Amino acid sequence: MADQPLLKDLPCEKNYPVAHLLRVSNFELKKTKKGDDYLLFKVSDATKSLTCKRWNSTATDLDRYKDCKALFITGKVDPYNSEVSIVADSIAEPEEEAAEKFLEGHPEPTKTAPTTPIAMVSVSEKQCALRDYKGKDTPVSGLFRIFGAELKIGKKSPFLVFKLGDKSGELGGKRWESTQEDLDKLKDVRTAFIIGKIDDYGNTNSVIATTIEPRNISDDEFSQLFVSTKYSINFLKKEIWGYIQRIQNKYIRILAENILKDPLIKERFSTSVAAVSLHHNYRGGLCTHVFRNMKVGEALVDGFNNNMYPDGKYKINKDIVIFLALCHDIFKTYEYNPDGTYSQYGGLVPHLPKGAIFAERKMDAIPNFPEELRTQLSHGLLSHHGEEKFGSPVTPKTVEAVLFHYIDYMCSKIDPMLENLDRLSEGVLWTDPIKALAFGDNGRANPAYMGGMLLSEIGSLGDTGNAK
Repeated sequence: MADQPLLKDLPCEKNYPVAHLLRVSNFELKKTKKGDDYLLFKVSDATKSLTCKRWNSTATDLDRYKDCKALFITGKVDPYNSEVSIVADSIAEPEEEAAEKFLEGHPEPTKTAPTTPIAMVSVSEKQCALRDYKGKDTPVSGLFRIFGAELKIGKKSPFLVFKLGDKSGELGGKRWESTQEDLDKLKDVRTAFIIGKIDDYGNTNSVIATTIEPRNISDDEFSQLFVSTKYSINFLKKEIWGYIQRIQNKYIRILAENILKDPLIKERFSTSVAAVSLHHNYRGGLCTHVFRNMKVGEALVDGFNNNMYPDGKYKINKDIVIFLALCHDIFKTYEYNPDGTYSQYGGLVPHLPKGAIFAERKMDAIPNFPEELRTQLSHGLLSHHGEEKFGSPVTPKTVEAVLFHYIDYMCSKIDPMLENLDRLSEGVLWTDPIKALAFGDNGRANPAYMGGMLLSEIGSLGDTGNAK
């Protein structure tokens, strides 16, 4: 269990999955208000102690576990008063050797002297949104998410770089003349009050901070500092499930259902981002990306199949394309943290191979799953990035795999353009630089232009011009 996340790193996010070998103590049998018995006990590793409950327990359970030193706990996070606690779905006794090894490597967390508490504050509705700060040297003042802090070495002195976020978007930030101590102060900080000004170096807005004051806010307030999908999450879930139910091939339909129902996926699918910065990088972004890939994929498959060559025989398999739309990015739920940053293990086993391995295991659990179908689905998942330099170990070689590669590519480019163009004020023709439009080897983000919308009235039937 050397690679399990530390308790101190568990997010205070309801239903975040937990599967940990932990030190346990202080078992008690308690009663709910309805009179039902439940176990209450303490779990810990070397970094933190947490309260844990298991509902529907008995005196026999108490007798069984009360003398145990370590147990394997599977369950989920249940925030209480803005603090992490755990609700256990199952408890298992590990092998004696594994328990001893864990206990040796994870002594009881040491108690440190209390630090000065960070004041609990609220997000002000009057606060200017990050996206609305324009122009060099414009003053910045407000409460923002702060993440990704690093200490860089400058020509004259070290400086901090970080990212700030709110419900309008994210901006990069810097603070000059900083130290390792300044970085350490931000280690476990998720929100801060920032005072500074806008810098527009390279035609990209960023914040030069003069003051960074850590602040504590409730989980509900914290959720207000994220960009969210424009769609209703319930709408997205209903539409995606509808596509799955319309899959004609019974093996693909059962596979898709089983993947989406798996607890590893179900808990985070609707809130996960689809990327760190390139496309759909907001809460609900993964759901949005999957839904739009399905819509575009359905339209393209129907377009090709309804316009076959004379005497053409090959029809594109819509079921495979819909499955690839659902599952191609499914393990971004664990490649990225809930705040949109890379997870501890995301860079070690990226979503592409992880998702293909996960799908193969689900196929193994379906009786008589056809080998040819297994090969084609796995090929589509592994090849959807198109080239080895973009993470695919194989290039697409079936019509469905090639088509889906370009569906995914189009949606990851066109959707960010549409989202940014929709936000433009009247009379503004160019967006800010969009990372999804970084073409070529220089990786430079490009802005989008209001293109065809400007021509919507020119040359139309209602145009009174003299064009003939």
